[in-house]
Amino acid sequence: MASSEYAYELDPWRIIETGFRPEKVAADEAVFALGNGHIGIRGAFEERCGVYQPAVFVNGFYDTSPIVYGESAYGFPADSQHILNVTDAGIIRVQVNDDVFDLFSGRVIAFRRSLNLKTGIAMREIVWESPGGIKLEIKTSRLVSFVYQHFAATLWEAKVLGDCHALIKVCSGMEGRGLARADNSSGKDSLGADPRVGRAQSRNSLRLISQLISENYAEMQHETLQTGLWLKTAMKSCFEANADFQFLPKEAPELLEHCFEVKAGSGTEMRLQKIVSYHASTDERSKMLAGDPAELMSRVWKLGFDGLAQDQKAYLDSFWERADIQIDGDISLQQSVRFNIFHLLQAAGRDGHTNLGAKGLTGEGYDGHYFWDTEIYALPFFTYSQPDIARALLKYRIHTLDRARARARELSHKGALFPWRTINGDEASAYFPAGTAQYHINADIVFALQKYVEVTGDEQLLLDGGAELVVETARFWHDLGDFLPGKGFCINMVTGPNEYTALVNNNVYTNMMARANLQYAVFVLRWMQEHHPERHAELVNCIGLHR
Repeated sequence: MASSEYAYELDPWRIIETGFRPEKVAADEAVFALGNGHIGIRGAFEERCGVYQPAVFVNGFYDTSPIVYGESAYGFPADSQHILNVTDAGIIRVQVNDDVFDLFSGRVIAFRRSLNLKTGIAMREIVWESPGGIKLEIKTSRLVSFVYQHFAATLWEAKVLGDCHALIKVCSGMEGRGLARADNSSGKDSLGADPRVGRAQSRNSLRLISQLISENYAEMQHETLQTGLWLKTAMKSCFEANADFQFLPKEAPELLEHCFEVKAGSGTEMRLQKIVSYHASTDERSKMLAGDPAELMSRVWKLGFDGLAQDQKAYLDSFWERADIQIDGDISLQQSVRFNIFHLLQAAGRDGHTNLGAKGLTGEGYDGHYFWDTEIYALPFFTYSQPDIARALLKYRIHTLDRARARARELSHKGALFPWRTINGDEASAYFPAGTAQYHINADIVFALQKYVEVTGDEQLLLDGGAELVVETARFWHDLGDFLPGKGFCINMVTGPNEYTALVNNNVYTNMMARANLQYAVFVLRWMQEHHPERHAELVNCIGLHR
């Protein structure tokens, strides 16, 4: 058992919870969440009973809604963007005679849950007695594949304990309806107006286009109401038992289930293997995510859970070889550091068109928006340990440069102004003093880009749009500030990293970062002029630098 001092058992490579604690259900769904930078799945119980917020997110898959102001003004963003809680294909419901498997009913005899940071597998082991007196031993293993970015898998295994007979129904389900954030156990939203929570946008932002179900396959396709993005969710199920069972498919609008009814007795063993995939229209912009969904599903299905688990282990072996930080003499600190590194890996987009949300892919907090946190806090880690991911995160900013230029023009500035919070590259902050006024976001991005190039030697990134970003952000600073007699170059009415002291003159952090941005722009232009004169001339002409 975990001691009163620690929430989980101390283990250098695993997060372990021993004993069912209902009061920790909500927090544990984030702790035991799994993701791969493209999809994220909260650690809600597969039976979806007694859960807080079962949720699945696809990085960069969002919808918009108008921002309502008490009094609007020029330059205020028109629309908010919010990441969507999409189709839930991880459901495994169990019924024993007339009793639904639910940890809040019957009796929990044993409970153990773990997240293995070396294998990337979350496991739950339970011994449960139904209200009718039937005992089941259940083991569930889950993963979200780092190798096959569209896929997640679940292996559910159960055994009947004791001398008994029961009719057991196991349903592998997919559900498109329901609220994105369910009420907590008290029936009230205790989080109130906390901005970190997000909008709890309903899955009603998704319109069902089609659905189908066959003997072992099911799929749904949805489309967002405003952005017109589509998402295809697919599921394959394979059930085995050492007793007689029959297949009972179930279909209703927004609900598809592969159900298996087992005539169980003492020692009956059951095994359900489930593979799910999420393919979105946004995949088309990236070679990394391109591919025929049916062909990919066929390939992954042949691998099965065990094959995916082997690939997952190999991927993480390579990752930890470069990324691990070893701490002697403090297991708690060692566990915490590795846990945070693992969640960074799960959260970061890799396709060059997505980034890293403030809550990763574990919840709707901050509406799934990307902030400066990526460049200042997360990206240095990837620069030194996983430079390919660092490059992809920087490419996201390069790909949204045109939107940053449009935002600068909207505010009557030259150059480019990147958004304080965003998904698609447009500003989504409705509060100027703690949003757009945090102009330092421009310099934060350049700081991360400069550090990446210096550490990796990847000067090609500068030629692939990085130089243009550096120069355009520098032009913004030159336009925003003024030379004042006796004071030098001043940048007034800005908000620094301390959001609670808004709209100040000459914020130290902002000024120093802006200076670094301007200096690096001069360095990059001179480097291009010396080593790539033709590209230098193209850049000068393209952005009108001579004017």
